[in-house]
Amino acid sequence: MRTSKEYRQTAWSAIKPVLPIMLLIFLVASLPQLIFMFIQTAFGLMPPMDTDLLLSDPDAFVAAYSAFMSSSKGITYSLLNTLFTLMTIPLSLGTIGAAQRILRGEGVLVRHSLAYIPYTFRAIWLQICTTFYAFWPMLLAYVVAIPVLLTVSSPDIMPLTAILFFIAVIATLVFAIMRLYSMAASDYLLARNMELGMRSGQYDLVSYVIASIATLCEGELLQSDRAERMEITRDAYLEIIYKKTASLLGISAGVGALSAGANREQVARMRRFGDALGMAFQIQDDILDFTRGAETGKPSNNDLREHKITLPLLLLLDRADAARRDELLALLARCREDEAAVDALQQAVEEQGGLQEASKVMQSYLQRATALLAEWPDDPIRSALVNLCAYVAERNR
Repeated sequence: MRTSKEYRQTAWSAIKPVLPIMLLIFLVASLPQLIFMFIQTAFGLMPPMDTDLLLSDPDAFVAAYSAFMSSSKGITYSLLNTLFTLMTIPLSLGTIGAAQRILRGEGVLVRHSLAYIPYTFRAIWLQICTTFYAFWPMLLAYVVAIPVLLTVSSPDIMPLTAILFFIAVIATLVFAIMRLYSMAASDYLLARNMELGMRSGQYDLVSYVIASIATLCEGELLQSDRAERMEITRDAYLEIIYKKTASLLGISAGVGALSAGANREQVARMRRFGDALGMAFQIQDDILDFTRGAETGKPSNNDLREHKITLPLLLLLDRADAARRDELLALLARCREDEAAVDALQQAVEEQGGLQEASKVMQSYLQRATALLAEWPDDPIRSALVNLCAYVAERNR
């Protein structure tokens, strides 16, 4: 069992080689705000911040602040502040991505902090949606109340406006409590699992589980991004299904071996077994999505309607010429609104061998998984795992 000191040493050994580059990455992420502060100082765009005036004569302070904000300098200050704040969003995401690379033991360069710049507008839109999701009752109250306040001067309207804001505040709090409750429930389950692992002294087990969470999230994000752009390579597809599905089964198999007291070599072998089984499981799931009569519990061809290019279709795209590839992608672009396009793509995949070729890839992963079981004793546990591999190959749901 590793001690806390050994874990600190491991963490420092991981961070130490990349510490200078991480400091540089943090500096890059801070550049927009540093530039904005320089412009403020150089061109006198600082709003009034006289705390003595604020304490002695609040009305005079408010008047001075309002006068500045309504002037050309105040408007310039507001526009530049908004611009540089928005520029910070993709750089902050890049800093998080660089930190994740360190956790995975991958190399880090300054360019990794710039990886999210092409997605600046998407990141800003995500921030807007998140803010609206959290505070929509208050925002709705402002949308309704502000025009009323600007157009109606009667004092009789003020109590109604106050009541409206009060209801909005209560609605925001109730909505936030409900959202926090659902988040707290999931956080509790995760924390409870971590607690059980820590109490048992199996720190490797806890590290195993924590490391998998970021990988799972990254896989889902990668798939969403590729679906949005409707472009993917075979390597990218395999990376996505490894991160979103196979890594989960790999972690589960590795954790099971750790809990049973297996040595590092056995744990690594079970992790590889789970990875291979997970790859086969996801490929079979993608095959079933194209299979008529499959009992998956969801509509067939659902991936096509979501613009997801999975292996059966990807294999057709890889061997198609440029004109045929453009034709298939044009059909995919219409799948959300046009069932005829969905039927045409399904027929193409069925008739041109996409399902059979994808099945061969799936079988290769199952062969890899069963080969990893060869060195285990021939007992009921091994038989159950072999049967699990057979189930993955034969399942139709």
